[in-house]
Amino acid sequence: MNRQSRLQRIILFLLLGALIFQNTALMAANLSESDVPSAPEALTPNHPLVGPELSFFLSPQEMLGQYQEAETRYRTQIQKIISTPQDQINFENTAKALEEASADYSDKIQPLIFLSQVSPNPQIRQAAEQIEEKSQKFDGTIDYEALYKVLSLCAQKKENLDNKDALLLKNGLLSLQSRGVGLPAGTREKLKKIEERLGQIAMEFQRNINASDDFIAVSREELKGMPQDYVNGLKKDANGKYIVTLKYPDYVPFMQQAENSKLRKELEFKYNNRAAEKNIPLLQEALKLRDESAKIQGYPSYAEMALEDRMAEKPENVWNFLNGLLPLLRSKGDAELKELLTIKKQDFPEAQEVYSWEKAYYLNQWHQSRNQLDEGSLKEYFPVNQVVEGTLKSYQQILGLRFSEIQNPDVWHKDVHAFEIRDAKTNERIGHFYLDLYPRPGKFGHAAAFSLVNGRELKNGYKNPVAAMVANLSPPRSDRPALLNFDEVETFFHEFGHLMHQTLTKARYASFAGSNVALDFVEAPSQMMERFVWEPEILKNISGHYRDSAKKLPSAFLKQMNHSKKLGQSLAYLRQLAFALADLTVHATVPRDVNTIFNQIMGSIGLFPPQENTHFAASFGHLLGGYGAGYYSYLWSEVFADDMFSLFKKEGVLNPAVGMDYRKKILEPGSERPEMESLKDFLGREPNNQAFLKKLTNA
Repeated sequence: MNRQSRLQRIILFLLLGALIFQNTALMAANLSESDVPSAPEALTPNHPLVGPELSFFLSPQEMLGQYQEAETRYRTQIQKIISTPQDQINFENTAKALEEASADYSDKIQPLIFLSQVSPNPQIRQAAEQIEEKSQKFDGTIDYEALYKVLSLCAQKKENLDNKDALLLKNGLLSLQSRGVGLPAGTREKLKKIEERLGQIAMEFQRNINASDDFIAVSREELKGMPQDYVNGLKKDANGKYIVTLKYPDYVPFMQQAENSKLRKELEFKYNNRAAEKNIPLLQEALKLRDESAKIQGYPSYAEMALEDRMAEKPENVWNFLNGLLPLLRSKGDAELKELLTIKKQDFPEAQEVYSWEKAYYLNQWHQSRNQLDEGSLKEYFPVNQVVEGTLKSYQQILGLRFSEIQNPDVWHKDVHAFEIRDAKTNERIGHFYLDLYPRPGKFGHAAAFSLVNGRELKNGYKNPVAAMVANLSPPRSDRPALLNFDEVETFFHEFGHLMHQTLTKARYASFAGSNVALDFVEAPSQMMERFVWEPEILKNISGHYRDSAKKLPSAFLKQMNHSKKLGQSLAYLRQLAFALADLTVHATVPRDVNTIFNQIMGSIGLFPPQENTHFAASFGHLLGGYGAGYYSYLWSEVFADDMFSLFKKEGVLNPAVGMDYRKKILEPGSERPEMESLKDFLGREPNNQAFLKKLTNA
């Protein structure tokens, strides 16, 4: 069952910051505000539009004007549908007409709203946020009762529809039902106000996280343990001290390598209190409103309502899934924790516990002691240009594609690149994508793929989809290119998987296209693609020493990396399981103190109790960014990802037949058929968890 309206899908996928795997999230670097241009009165390209028919050379006034035109057109189209004479009602002029009108509307406003996440200009970002707010308010003015009446009359006609058309009509009715049609007017109005407020909260919650700019200032001596390359990349304050921010390129290496435990504790305390004062009250309010909305619609909890249209179907199945993994992971996690304590005792013989701010540090020590893997030397084989070019080459080989970079494209920042996608065999143009890879002020702080234009069938052909990948990779330095750690390499490959899911679609309708699949399946394709970066055939593409690109990653390094990734793997999975349980718990029970419950679960399941007076939930963007009661999806979909990749391992990582099958049977259909049906079609059998369990038991 698909409970989301078209507009709800727009907002959902624009707010997904959560397309991140395990502990990898790439935050923006601390750049100077002088890097931000002043707001223009008007911008015009110095050349004709090239590539996608999208222009980002817009002033705030032009953006708002374009939105208003789109809204007016959509309102007129809806009114036409509502006014259809009863004896003339059919699928074409109701359900299909509504789908086409909403797709046209979203194609116009998605690129505008997207600028709130990426524009270097604060006034452009503000205009984009205003547009998102306007779209939410407009949504509340639509006469859904009248639309439901028209679609109901259409359904009563019992036309001979094929499966895709019948599904569109069915989903349209269910989506309208989720808005409270049929409820008393006062109740319906209350539900509308709740949804409007929830949209405002979600925007404010993410904005507060993006605006977090705390840091610690340290001396050179206090950076003991940090490589010189890291130190050289830090800014200094007026007193000559080094600034270590809470952004990932600063935070993660410091927590892994800084010898000063007191400073690691201080940095973690600040990190886990990002936006706490503002966001904890917002989170409490959102949970209460979500629960109220669910009960108005006849569900016992928001969790019950949210899972109804997902593969898991109901919370009970998720509890069983997570609790089924817990004993195996807990046993292995306890053993890994003992290993970390043993390592800590070498420094502090009297130690009885490893604290949260010590976890990354001693995991790093464990890795180094067992593998002798020099992270600095490893990074030298992954200059960013080689990784990007190699990733594009690999995807082209696997999926039978050809990417061509567009010269002098219309983009929102000079560092953004645009590409055209064509079928390698037929030369058919399939779509376009953008890459926005480096951090800057005000930019979305993680790594994510954003759908800008959805694919769909038109009368004169197929609407080519457009998507953008936004990342915050380590930026280049003046003395050498940017060198990526392997987490960044893996994340880039993962996010590119989302990009392909969004752009290779061939679904008939935009509602079914690309990433518009069940939330607990949306990560499976990109998680599956992550597995490729560990394969020698792919590493030949994505690796190359920054001084000599012909020198690929040595096989000895790969062997060490494969061994290293298993160290602490169960602790990492337990952390994910704890996030999933905490997310589901707070949405099923709506505790009075969400932070306390969240911290208790993280401590008991994740094995590392958070520091006192910290509020990690305040910056856990997944809770309000599209994954409410759905964080379990990362583990759930990983089972399917491992199962799908087992077919590539069996038939050949670069086997073109398997790659084309994957493209045709998994990526192209979207949700115009059940996800389980697509999986069975690709695998040639029922999916199973054998590959996933094998990975855990071999760790």
